[in-house]
This record gives sequence, C-alpha cells and structure tokens, in this order.
Amino acid sequence: TQGGIDVSIKISGNVFRNLTTRSQNWTLRNAICSLGSFQYSSIDHNTFQNILPNGSTRPDGTSNTIDEMNVGVYLYGIDNTTIEHNTFDHVSEGIKLCFSQPYPARNVYIGYNVMTKIHRMGIEMQGPVGCANNPAFSGDNTRGMTIEYNNMTAWDDFYWNSTGISEADFLPNGANGVIIRNNLINGGVASYKGPYGYGIESGALGLQIYENVIVGSYGQSIGVWSGSTGAVHDNYACALTKGAALVIGPEDAPSSGTQYYNNKILPSCPANLPAP
Repeated sequence: TQGGIDVSIKISGNVFRNLTTRSQNWTLRNAICSLGSFQYSSIDHNTFQNILPNGSTRPDGTSNTIDEMNVGVYLYGIDNTTIEHNTFDHVSEGIKLCFSQPYPARNVYIGYNVMTKIHRMGIEMQGPVGCANNPAFSGDNTRGMTIEYNNMTAWDDFYWNSTGISEADFLPNGANGVIIRNNLINGGVASYKGPYGYGIESGALGLQIYENVIVGSYGQSIGVWSGSTGAVHDNYACALTKGAALVIGPEDAPSSGTQYYNNKILPSCPANLPAP
C-alpha cells in the first residue's frame, strides 16, 4: 500500500516465494509492504521463502552489496496488530517495522515465528528518525509491545549486521513497555574474524528482557541502549566460537535505569540447550 492507515487487514495462509527483485525502488523488494500503518490487523501462518536480491546474500557477488536486502514484512508502524506463526526461510530480513505512524500505537505482538537462514536481521524496529522521518508527535510512539517465542537459527552468510532482534525505536519518542521473552536465537558459527552483531538489542523504556536463549559468536548477546529503563534477567547465552564474549549489558553507554540479574553466560555450549 502507498500510505495512510490500513485497518482490519488479515494476511493469512499465503506462500511468498522467489522474490529476488533487485530494484532501485525499494518497495518492490518486499513480500508484504505498506508505507502506512496496519491497525487492528494480523499477519499469520504465512511462508516467506527465497526473499533475497538476485537470490543472493551478495547480489553483485562481492562484499560490497552484503548489506542489501529484500524483506518479508516491511511496515511503517503497527497498532493493535499481530505478526505470528509465520515461517521465514532464506530471507534477507524477516520483519522490519518503522514506527513513524502519526498516532501513538498500542498492543504490538510478534510471536511464534520460525526463521531459518536469515541473512541480516530477524526482527528490526526503528523509530521515525531511524526511518528518515521526523517524529509526528511528542511522547511514546508505541506503548505495549511483546516479542516472544520466536525461533531463529542458522544465519545465512552471517556478517557484521546480522542480529536476531533489534528494537531500535529509541527514546524520547520511542517504545515504552516492551517485553522480549522466551526467544531462541542461534546464530551458528560465523566465518569471520571477531564477534559481530547482537542476539538482542533494545533501547526502550519499561523494558523487560528475560528467559531468552542466545547462542553463537556474538560480542554481546544482549545490548541495552543508554537511557533505557527496566530489567534484563534470567537469560541464557553460550559461545560457539573462541572469543565470543556474549556480554549482557549496556551497548553504547551505561544506563542507570536498567537492572541486570540472574543471567548465565557460558564460554562453550552444552550438547543440549535449554528451552527458552
């Protein structure tokens, strides 16, 4: 769609396959795309497969294009809307949301999605500034968000921008009341020097990140932006490569409003991982 507010949209039971367009018109690169916001809507039980520019993680064959992407679900804000029980397989990025809608959103739910062979990010969220728009109003653009029970494994061509969940809808006009829980993020063994990417990053107010399982070669398994408030607790992380610290803590600078407790980080992974 081209903008405005799309109300009572239901997209369910579809298969989106072989979307390999590499166009200068970025809206043509996405399976589901709206330049407006979805309100009182749902996207569920769909399959997204081979959603990559030129069908490749490096569409020109070199690392110069490693950050190009085609996206499964790309929306400019969701309000009282769910994205759940979808399957993503060989997709540049699973879900990208830009919270630049001209009204405060409520009750965002993203759960039970299965993602395999994602290249860039499983779930990416940006505020108006991150999406090249000015804030439409002052105050929280989104209140009440839950991201839970998503399963992300075996990244495709893991690189510096490969991240499981990036909730980058930052204050002061960002998300408030964000719960990120019971997600499994397994980045696998990356073929690069040095740990890159994040398992989970967030910059929300009223943040709760707990009981997630994060496995891989990350430098930080959970990174929290300065100014955030809330608690990060009872998460489990283990390293698949030497030097992968999987730190749980501040990402850019200390945040006195966030508490960290009962988190476990192992220097190597056991044969059997705990269930998130």
